[in-house]
Amino acid sequence: MDSKNQNYIEKQKSHYLNQFTKREIDIIKYIGDGLNNTEIGQKLFISALTVKKHRNNILAKSNCKNTAQLIKQTVLQGLI
Repeated sequence: MDSKNQNYIEKQKSHYLNQFTKREIDIIKYIGDGLNNTEIGQKLFISALTVKKHRNNILAKSNCKNTAQLIKQTVLQGLI
């Protein structure tokens, strides 16, 4: 891959990352690991309801219809 393509990919990844907060990125990574809301909440010391709210915000920001589509997009963008 030439440097022009690599730069484009890095810009796309950076743009995708910038739309999420650090907390949202943590939650996306835990979702990718197969954790449910309760398990994610325990790891981050927040309630499962707060995790659910973050997940809804993540889906809205990413324009994804569901978690499967979100994970696909984040893998393609190199986030996870």
